[in-house]
Amino acid sequence: MSYKALAWAMGTKGLKPATKIILLSLADRHNPDNGCFPSIKRISEDSEMCPKSVHNHINKLIELNLISKTGRIRKNGQQTSNEYKLHFGTMQNLHKDSVKFTHGTMQNLQTNNLVSINHVNEHMVLRSVNIGFEEFWKIYPRKIGKTKAKTCYEKATSLHGVDKINEAIIIYAESVKLKDKKYIPHPATWLNQGRWEDEIEIETNENIDYEFRNMVNDIARVQR
Repeated sequence: MSYKALAWAMGTKGLKPATKIILLSLADRHNPDNGCFPSIKRISEDSEMCPKSVHNHINKLIELNLISKTGRIRKNGQQTSNEYKLHFGTMQNLHKDSVKFTHGTMQNLQTNNLVSINHVNEHMVLRSVNIGFEEFWKIYPRKIGKTKAKTCYEKATSLHGVDKINEAIIIYAESVKLKDKKYIPHPATWLNQGRWEDEIEIETNENIDYEFRNMVNDIARVQR
């Protein structure tokens, strides 16, 4: 999953709710290193739509230039799932098609659509935070109090974003790799104190590359 892809999909306004669900599903399946090629069956299961509806909404996204689709063939000549390219440069408020409804029908449709899209958005955000925390926990150099750390992580990322926290922890972990773990704060403390904003200080050692230390400090300053 790509946080960038998910944020882009959520930020694209004006789509019909069902079409946006398909865009979110593709973003959720996008891998920044390997690309995006979920099968129609997988997208159908993710979105709880029939394959025909999935095809229709994918074609609509292609028509709006939000995605493009390329067929793929295995070495034995068999066709496999398509590859989808997400056009991150396209983030716009798209005009909805005008359709006439009676007042009651329109009100019910809007309510159902809001429930549907909000449910998917909440699912995607929760999935993003859960994956982000597992990456954070894997990298953090002192693994104490995971449950409390996760609560603090959810609070911090809701304000500052998953990417900022996870990028900062990579730099921090590198900076304290020579430090005795008893002097490294618990992960919940690091999060609660907003330590991702700290100036990075690397333990002095004759084997330390001082150019790397300066580079880390430059990166930390840019992130602010």
